[in-house]
Amino acid sequence: MWEKMATCIRKVASEVFGMTRGGGCKTKDTWWWNEDVQRAIKEKKECYKRLFLDRSADNIEKYKVPKKIAKRAVSEAKGRAYEDMYQRLNTKEGEKDIYRMARVRERKTRDFSQVKCIKDDMDQLLVKEDEISCESDLDGKSILTDCITGIMRIQLFSWTTLLMTPTGAL
Repeated sequence: MWEKMATCIRKVASEVFGMTRGGGCKTKDTWWWNEDVQRAIKEKKECYKRLFLDRSADNIEKYKVPKKIAKRAVSEAKGRAYEDMYQRLNTKEGEKDIYRMARVRERKTRDFSQVKCIKDDMDQLLVKEDEISCESDLDGKSILTDCITGIMRIQLFSWTTLLMTPTGAL
């Protein structure tokens, strides 16, 4: 019963929302990187490559030192960059930056970052974001409800036929 329901839910979700092609990794924030950080990270990566090829105790010790140096360089650079940013945000010009950052953060957290257009029940193309979110919510919920209701009916039918059959017929 649960497998059928899970399969149906997955099928409906893929029909309504589509499938992704696999994803690239998330880009890491590097706006605060400076030359010291880049140099430390590069050295750490080189040591890691040597360690990956030969996991000897000597290579392990040689990797630990650049790793610690890179961590320290990253934390210092990040701290300096954020401190400068906070100082800039306290100014009058920085007030505009606060609103810009808030808009960017809001856009990044939207659910429909990849959906640009979708068709409704009447095969009309919806392009506006408000229409897309409302239509896809309604369409997904109605299809999912129909699917679950259908599964429940099938399960109820199979249970009632099982209960009504004589015990010798099984």
